[in-house]
Amino acid sequence: MKELWRRLTHLFRRTELEQELDEEMRLHMELRARKLRAQGVEPEESEYAARRRFGNAAGYRESSHDLWAFRWLEQLAADVRLAIRTSRKSPSFTLLALGSLSLGLAANTAIFSFVNAIVLKTLPVRDASRLILLRQNNETFHMENCCFSYNFFQGIRKQDTGFEEFLAVATIERDVVDGDRRKTVSAELVSGNYFSMLGVRPALGRLLDEPDDRVEKGARVCVISDRLWRTFFNGAPDVVGRKLVLDKEAFQIVGVTPPGFQGAALHGRVDLQIPTAWAETFYGTPRDNFGWLQMLGRLKPGVSMQAAGLRLNPVGLRLQREIGFKMNDKDNFILRDGSQGTGSEKEKLGRPVLLLLSIVGLVLLMACANLAALWLVRSIERAREAAIRVALGATRWAVIRQFLVQSLMLSLVSGAVGWWLAQFFIAALLGLMGSQRENLTQHVQPDPMVLGFFAAVTLGSGLLFGLLPALRAWRTDPMPLVQSGTLFAAGKRALGYRYLISAQIAVSVALIFTAGLLSRTLHNLRAIDLGFQPQHVVLAQVDFERLNYSEAGAAQAMQNLLLRAQGLPGAQSASVATINILTGSAASFVMRIPGYVPPKGMPPVAYYTSVSPGYFRTMGIPIRQGRDFAREDRTVGEAPAIVNEQFAKRYLGGDGVGKPLAYGGGRKVRVIGVVGTTKYRWLREDPEPIIYLPATADSMPGSAWVQVRSTASPELVENQLRSLIQSADARLPVDQLTTMDAQIDESLAAERLLAMLSTALGLLAVGLAAIGLYGVLSYSTARRTREIGIRVAIGADRNSILGMILGESAWMVIAGLAAGLPLALFAGRLIQSQLYGLKPADLATTVAAGLFLMLISTGAALLPAWRATRVDPASCLRYE
Repeated sequence: MKELWRRLTHLFRRTELEQELDEEMRLHMELRARKLRAQGVEPEESEYAARRRFGNAAGYRESSHDLWAFRWLEQLAADVRLAIRTSRKSPSFTLLALGSLSLGLAANTAIFSFVNAIVLKTLPVRDASRLILLRQNNETFHMENCCFSYNFFQGIRKQDTGFEEFLAVATIERDVVDGDRRKTVSAELVSGNYFSMLGVRPALGRLLDEPDDRVEKGARVCVISDRLWRTFFNGAPDVVGRKLVLDKEAFQIVGVTPPGFQGAALHGRVDLQIPTAWAETFYGTPRDNFGWLQMLGRLKPGVSMQAAGLRLNPVGLRLQREIGFKMNDKDNFILRDGSQGTGSEKEKLGRPVLLLLSIVGLVLLMACANLAALWLVRSIERAREAAIRVALGATRWAVIRQFLVQSLMLSLVSGAVGWWLAQFFIAALLGLMGSQRENLTQHVQPDPMVLGFFAAVTLGSGLLFGLLPALRAWRTDPMPLVQSGTLFAAGKRALGYRYLISAQIAVSVALIFTAGLLSRTLHNLRAIDLGFQPQHVVLAQVDFERLNYSEAGAAQAMQNLLLRAQGLPGAQSASVATINILTGSAASFVMRIPGYVPPKGMPPVAYYTSVSPGYFRTMGIPIRQGRDFAREDRTVGEAPAIVNEQFAKRYLGGDGVGKPLAYGGGRKVRVIGVVGTTKYRWLREDPEPIIYLPATADSMPGSAWVQVRSTASPELVENQLRSLIQSADARLPVDQLTTMDAQIDESLAAERLLAMLSTALGLLAVGLAAIGLYGVLSYSTARRTREIGIRVAIGADRNSILGMILGESAWMVIAGLAAGLPLALFAGRLIQSQLYGLKPADLATTVAAGLFLMLISTGAALLPAWRATRVDPASCLRYE
């Protein structure tokens, strides 16, 4: 270590050490000469003899230098100094390189941070890669079922299906009460083997186990997260053994989970675990009576997901039938990657962020190609310098090293700037994520994966754009340059930059085409006929059932709140609904419709929601036939119902008023009205049949969404509704308060993210291509100054000179467009699943992308061409 330090310090004391060495060698020769003079040798002859006896002083100096220092490090330092001087002499190129690389590296780092958080990260548990999430395809309801009964969970654990074990979990939101303090948290009802299967160990106390979950309403115990312990209980060391109240039930805290563990959902924030034995407290029915549990399984070593699925299907279907669930012969179980647990943003945002990573990767490649083309031009200008160095004895590796050192220096400086910019990009992207922001923020943080990616792309980009000029320097023959003293010998075959510019134009066409498709998709989704009028509608989720209300008390409180909301200043109407549309939430049941013969034996299925009188007016849904619900309507006996036009068309022959229906366990209703068809779960869904049930005085829900349509500004209505809810009960949370427009905008978060970023990155790519084309044409024009002068001298006019330069540009642009159009069509097929209302090979978008690139390319070529027409012929003839 001392030797290494000594050699490194030589870099900073080189002059001093060399002076000391010279003094030591001079002293040695003087002593030898003095001794010779004492022996009678003449003074002049004694000095010559001493020098001859000493030997080659320069050789000793080099040998000593090699012992003192690392020669390669000194050479590197010399190359760095040369690179700094060269960069300072070309500030425009340096700034262009730093700017384009910094933006490219920042965009890649920011997007990869989201790819890492959304796609690559896994639960911080044992063997997360072998976790499998169980789902079931339900043909009757045309949906993927996420949840299973407790009896099914216990039954499947005993079967040999290729799984080591299964766990069961359900997530709820409730208020935690400790004395006079209250906090809304996400909690999990978990099976007794939850923690043991995941391999989680307690930070304090113990965790839940099988005996805690064995008996209904048995052990009143719970486990809290490290975050809840530190924030709500202030990190109290005596927290184990204390009690907290959840839904009027007191639970004893038996343990604290370790930091970093936040439940069975990677992109969730769960702070509390309770045994499933307390399901009736939170759901109002024993845990055996309904399907409510998500299931995670761990594959046995050596068992594939496909093999486990084949073994699970027949066993699982048999169990479901034995339990009493009606199963269709086409129903089957679906196994999904469970490495991120039960809650993951990968399904929704995984493809978009991977697509964005591909786009920013192409933009970075374009930036590198652009710099390589410009630097190739500059390397031709430096060719004679390199040739002279080789002729004087420098190795070709030394010349190549200079190019690579400069490119790596530029990439490192760009990396430092890019990392700083990436933090702003990440913050901006999180702002576009909407409701996913809170869950993703904790994961979009620098970690070894992100840092490794950043280091790789930073160094890789430096090598990439510096490699081509370096290889060209390797192949250059120095003799023609030294003999001719001109650049023509070096540049007559240097056509590589033209291929690079054409490649940039090709990629730009594909990126602009992709951005056009995604932007038009967003426009099409915004222009969808929703079937209702979202403007001026404010929404709030209210849940009296979470508080200490009886069922009747919660219903009465909701009724009172609705009446007060209808009296708000400027309110045109107010209503409640149990399902908030366009959030992905859904409720459906099998219908029994007299006279309807289901095709292929498939029973009629419809979405449903309970709504109060005035709901259709509030939401702007037109009533096509019949009437709305009335406050006097009763749900005792044959209750009224309203269906949408899709329901009437599919099941009732188009005219539904007065038709009797039955649903669920035989509950009878009669249709009193038909309303327009609206979207229900998603913007992209096809029209589905919906039946609306009454939420009147005798059937008012205690938990629902309140809607208010008002002529006042949305901000004012939000404040009024918030005050109204808090005055009804100060314990009610008001975090779920938004507008219908904002909710629709939230549902388009992924599409908006893709459209905005792809457009911005496409424009950046076009800008880089234009800069590269401009730089190459400027250099080409400068190199042809003598030729242009001769042409003008013998009578060529300005139009012919202009045509000559633009013609050189045209070949690069045409070649780029010819290669870019097939690439664009291929990109369209790749993103087909993200499109709406468009074909992957949309002609209008294709033509627009091509024309846009031609316009920008022509603009980039005009300035060098115009300059070529303004040169003085006499000066041109004296060029070089």
